[in-house]
Amino acid sequence: MKSTRPMNKPMLLTLSLGHVIADVYGGMLPAMLPIFVSTFGLSYFAVALVSASHSFSASAIQPILGYVSDRINGKLVLPLAPLVAAVGVTVATQAPVYGLVLIAVAIGGLGIAAYHPEGYKAAGYYSGDQQNTGTSIFSVGGNIGVAAGPVVVAVLYAWQAQRGLILMLLPGILMALVLWRLLPRIETGTEIAPPDFKAAFLDIRPVLKPFVLLLVIVILRSFFWVSLGTFIPLYAVAELDMTVPEAAAGLLPFLLFSGAIGTLIGGYVADRTSKEGLLLWSLAPVPLFVYVFLNTGGLWLPLMLVLIGAFTVSTFAVTVVMSHELLPKQRAMASGMMVGFAWGISGMGTPFVGIFADNFGLPAAFNVLMLAPLLPLALTLLYMRLMRRDGKYRARMAVRSSPTV
Repeated sequence: MKSTRPMNKPMLLTLSLGHVIADVYGGMLPAMLPIFVSTFGLSYFAVALVSASHSFSASAIQPILGYVSDRINGKLVLPLAPLVAAVGVTVATQAPVYGLVLIAVAIGGLGIAAYHPEGYKAAGYYSGDQQNTGTSIFSVGGNIGVAAGPVVVAVLYAWQAQRGLILMLLPGILMALVLWRLLPRIETGTEIAPPDFKAAFLDIRPVLKPFVLLLVIVILRSFFWVSLGTFIPLYAVAELDMTVPEAAAGLLPFLLFSGAIGTLIGGYVADRTSKEGLLLWSLAPVPLFVYVFLNTGGLWLPLMLVLIGAFTVSTFAVTVVMSHELLPKQRAMASGMMVGFAWGISGMGTPFVGIFADNFGLPAAFNVLMLAPLLPLALTLLYMRLMRRDGKYRARMAVRSSPTV
């Protein structure tokens, strides 16, 4: 069918650039974990707690912010978010004690959290009729930011050790200024959400089963992804005899940048095929890729990380669009649930991986983690069966609202 609402690529790219800057601070954290280990003598549990603190603050608050965003014009948070993220994470890099690291990482996470619900809502407005592709363009900014974080840490740490990381204040300040200047021109669409909590729940109730099932799938996929990002740098240092800069710049970027490529490919494919089918087949080969990574060396290591990243993250934006289709009047809240809440809950599982690694070693932890994609794979089959069996969900999605022009 011919598109009647064209995509506004300049605004999408601007919002995506803001996404890059906001999420680069989250991407710095995995590469900073070995630094915290050497500075404070942390156990794997303690270092995973840093990751969990960030994941919770950067994510768990997003549904609340999204609920508010669906009912007001909250675009003012777009310039404020990267500034808060920059201050929090940069303070964490200079913290003299472990407790301050936890607090600063949490504050930085709040800045990251604030950008996403309003950003996804605005991206949906500017995507026109190509929702999967447009949302992927916005999402890939986050992928690039997360992927660039370890490289930034490696470069600045090699230059001036931890003191060099204070320069990371600058990108957040500059992006805040850019978005502040553009603020009068940014639109997110007319708010059409139910006016109160009871009405919002009544809007969700008809699609509660598929929405919750989709949310669980995303949580499990995110748990696998967050755990990989947390422990691969530690695995590279402890098991592959790499230095901190080598671990940050030599392996992790392959995983993260390939996720960005996978996001774009996934959005393009989903606009032309089946979103549910893409979700299913993107998960199926991942355990094999992890197995090869753990049992080979040399060029196979980055190659497997590329495949793991591309397949795992290819449906990141697609699942956001799936949630928008189920809750067309509450897109920001749906985005907050799929991107924020799911990420936060999944991050809270990483300390348990740390406890397992403390007791049985990192290789054993990765052997167990290798099987993690099988559960969301099985639930995706259940989701597809549910959507095919009960026509009321498809009927609701057929009359879904588009963001108001």
